[in-house]
Amino acid sequence: MELHEELEDEEGESKPTSKFSHKELVYCRDFNGLLYLATIRRLMYGLLKEELDEEGNVIDKGNSWHYFVHFYKWSPRWDRWIPEEDVFEDNETYHELSHKLLMVAKRIKNKRCMSEKLKKIEDEFWLERHQNKPKDIVFDEQNKSLKLGKKSKDEATRLKMLKKNNICMPLPKDQSQMILILLPLKKILVDDWEFITKMDLIPRLPVFVTIKDMKQKFLNSKLDLIISENERKDWINFMDELTCYFDKYFPNLLYPQESSIVSKCTQLRKIEVYGSEYLLRLFVRLPALLLQSHKSSDTIVTQFCSKVNELIRFLNRNQADIFTQVYIKKQNVENTEITLTEQTVKKRGQKRKINK
Repeated sequence: MELHEELEDEEGESKPTSKFSHKELVYCRDFNGLLYLATIRRLMYGLLKEELDEEGNVIDKGNSWHYFVHFYKWSPRWDRWIPEEDVFEDNETYHELSHKLLMVAKRIKNKRCMSEKLKKIEDEFWLERHQNKPKDIVFDEQNKSLKLGKKSKDEATRLKMLKKNNICMPLPKDQSQMILILLPLKKILVDDWEFITKMDLIPRLPVFVTIKDMKQKFLNSKLDLIISENERKDWINFMDELTCYFDKYFPNLLYPQESSIVSKCTQLRKIEVYGSEYLLRLFVRLPALLLQSHKSSDTIVTQFCSKVNELIRFLNRNQADIFTQVYIKKQNVENTEITLTEQTVKKRGQKRKINK
């Protein structure tokens, strides 16, 4: 069963089935109009970001599927959300079109007019094959041209807006260098903040891969390489202590928009309900919390942070399997009573094992 098929809408909201699934290989269009091979890491149904018209009013574009993709053979820092209209099947036709556009782009000296020239090349490509054109491309017989869907805005515009709004206060320099969150994980943090605070979405609980699941997976991979029994106990104690920090400071990790669902999730430990996205929030403030808890020993704090950095590298390598959080509309949760029982978590855990 595919990931998006497992996530049936429990609140009864009708939504179309996504064209593509988790980990599927696809072609994605970038802001220049080029097509690159990519892998889908996450998917979300809803409004990705708000756009304003000339009068400053929000344009109601409706909800649609969006995919967080990793471009093949590119650095993870280029990972981004792509709307479904700019995602295409991995087949010979799009492979040929992608190769043709890349060859043309290499010969274009003036990069400012690249998008226009590539659009003309793509129009000519589909004119030759308009009988087998994709469904999302409309062929105009009168003007002998193609009408393509609107392309998404440059990702740099969104990042510039986030920087302008200053979404978080920076830590002191000595503390910020103790735990280094890698760029792909920072992007997950920013996306999580955007969904919850700007788009009125909240995570579906319990998530499919909880912090408890991640903890077990990390220990299994780590302990297999360790012979010393004392070192094995150190890593087990480290993960236990980290989850204790998470349980203790969990209320401080929540955004104000999430306060309505906290009281409904009290039957289980937080690590059995929430995903590793919340653990990333803890990592941001963990150096300050450690210094408060271990004021007399900087050595303990340094050793603990070194283990956290190794855990972060593990999360970065396995982010496609660990960060599977799905967001839903907040109003649907407020109107629906959420019951989180141990049986529910076990049932969802069994689904994951069967599907793998």
